[in-house]
Formats: sequence, structure tokens, C-alpha cells
Amino acid sequence: MANTNNTPQNDLVVDHKTPKETRYYPSELKNDLKDSGLAPRVIEETLACAWEYTRCIIPEFTNWGRYLAFVRATVICIVVEFDETLVDMSVEDRLVLGYDVDAVLDTLFGGTRANGPSNDAMSRELRCFYLMTGDKASSRRDISQLFSRYVSALASSPRAWFRLRDTDALFTEPQLELLVEVGETLYDAVAFHKHRAEGEVCNTFADAGGSGPDKEVRSRAFARCREVLWAMDAKMARSPAHRHALNFLRSFGGPVHIMMRRYRFVEDGMIVGRSETEDVVSKARQHDKLWNRVDAKKGDTARDGSGTDVDNKEPDLHYERVMEQGNRLLFSGFVDVLEKATHDRCETCVYRSSYGAEFMEEFGGVKLCLKCRQQWKTYLEGLGDRAVAAFPEITSQ
Repeated sequence: MANTNNTPQNDLVVDHKTPKETRYYPSELKNDLKDSGLAPRVIEETLACAWEYTRCIIPEFTNWGRYLAFVRATVICIVVEFDETLVDMSVEDRLVLGYDVDAVLDTLFGGTRANGPSNDAMSRELRCFYLMTGDKASSRRDISQLFSRYVSALASSPRAWFRLRDTDALFTEPQLELLVEVGETLYDAVAFHKHRAEGEVCNTFADAGGSGPDKEVRSRAFARCREVLWAMDAKMARSPAHRHALNFLRSFGGPVHIMMRRYRFVEDGMIVGRSETEDVVSKARQHDKLWNRVDAKKGDTARDGSGTDVDNKEPDLHYERVMEQGNRLLFSGFVDVLEKATHDRCETCVYRSSYGAEFMEEFGGVKLCLKCRQQWKTYLEGLGDRAVAAFPEITSQ
């Protein structure tokens, strides 16, 4: 693994192909992924993408070794999104993509509140993300109880949805839930067409509605979250700890889509949020820009909530192996979420045995009925009340 000293080196790795393909990242990363089996071009793009993302959302740092660990943790995130065969967290192997994952996470979280008495809680959160993202990208999602239960849990309620996508240890639980909701809603609103091109199962507006007659749902939700973010910023900007979180949310909620080459801002004529085309979807299948298209299995039969998509699956050794390692791979409470995911489901919503997009301009998860979709809209509209309850100080100017 490359150097993790706390002093950054001044030299950069500059990889010249054509002007638009020049990739930049610190020289400490130049030997990363060399034994991963990825093509050199993909390695270069992955390292540069992780570096760009880190610089966008965390522009300042005090510990260079910890900062590089975050970049490397992000590298794993990027790779598992399009090639899960290289990142299988259910196998008890310390080496992933040539990284000692335990060492990376120890460097990232060691000595912080997140890695103290909470039994490595943040490490478990990140491993859980790797695990579920890998299942989403995997061909085994068609037979995986784990993935089927996960998708069902995502659609079970807005609050469960946001909890399955959060991690932190700085704020109270209500504050954390609010911050996650703001960040995910902002990001998902802008990434709507990217996620739809990929057949994503994880986008807030796949459930709340964000196109056609529901297009204004997305724009209004973004506006509400932006207002709450600026209200919090005005009150908390003097606090270094809170300022870092707010800086993350501000960049994550929109600017990354302009500054990172992972997104199509330049290719789409300097327009953010342009609707996907058949060409963009085709390129996602080919992992262009490290995207990944999740297609539903042909011949899949949709079913409503009265039949469960996991009841008829064969015994799943992958699911059993993950459950056995729950204390290492899953955040606290996640097992209960998975086990309850197939109970008390709406009989009108459409659940399937194979998740992924079947056609253009659709997402890959559960298809909610009009009644359940309205519950999501109502929940998003209540953001202001939840913000004041979590952060009472934002009501006074």
C-alpha cells in the first residue's frame, strides 16, 4: 500500500492520454490497485475519481494519513459499484483490491469518537455499504435474499429509507436523521437522471416521484432542503466540527455534479440534470465514467405485496454467511430491518423477484402504489417541522 505519512508529497501523478482524459491524484496513490486485476485505464480513472470526490466534499484536513485513508475507502466504494467480484465483504479476507481493509478503516476512524466505545460502529457502517452495493451490482441479486430484503426495506417507509443510508457520531440521532435527509434529498434530486440511467434502487424520488406530473416534487424538495441547509449554516458556521458537516452537505448536494468528471456536466452541454438517453444508458452498461446499469432479469414476473419475493428462493448461503458475520458487516439494528422487510407489505405496491430497470426512464426498485407514494410526498413536505425539532436554534435570526 502507498505511503500514509501525515505530510503530503508535492508531486502529482499526471497521466497523459488526450487532454480530456488526463487524470490527477497524489503520488502516494500511484501504486494502488496494481494487483487488483483492473485495466490500467480503469485504475487511473478510479483513483482520480476518488481523489476528486474527496477534494470536493472535504476540502480541508488536518491529518494527511487519515485523508488518504478516506480516499482509499472511496476507491473501494467506486469499484464495488461496477465490479462486485473484486469486493466481497462476506469473505473474511483482509485484502480487498490490494488494500488491507482493516488497516484502512483503522487509519480512517482510529482515535475518533466513531471508533471508540461503539464497537467500531463506523467501520461496520462502511462495510455494510460495501456489502449492499456489491449485492446490487452482482448477478446474484436475482437469487439473493439479502438484496431482496434490502430493497423491500428501502421502500418500507421514508424514515427507514434515510436510516439505511446514513452514518455518523457527531450529532444526536434526530439531528443525524435530519442531516442525512437533507444531504440525500439534495443529491438524489440532482442525480435523478443519472440514477435512472443506471436502474438504481436507491433514489429518494424513485419513491416520492420526480418526473412527469410529479416533477415539481423533486424541485420543491430540493428548495426546502437548500433553505434548511442555509439556515443551519448561518447558526453553526462558527463551530469547526459542525462546519465540516455542513461543508460536506453543501458540496454533496449539487456542486460535485459540476466539478467531478464522474458526472456528465460537460458532455451534456454544461447542463445539470439532463434526461438520460439510450446512448447514456448503453454507456452505463459499459461502465463509462464508472457507472453501472442494473437491468432486471428478462422474463421476471412482477408480484404485489401479498406474495413475497424471498419466500420462494432457494436456501441462500450468501445470506446465511452475512448473518453469521453481522457484528462485523452490518450496522446495529440492520438485521432486524432485513428480517422485517417482507412483513406487513402493501398489497398494491409491486415487488419483484429480480430488481433492476426493465425499460428506459425507470428505476430498479419496488414500484410504489399511488397511496404509498403520497405518504412519501407528505413526509418530504414535513422537512421544516423536523428541522426545527432537531435544531431549534435555526428558528431565531
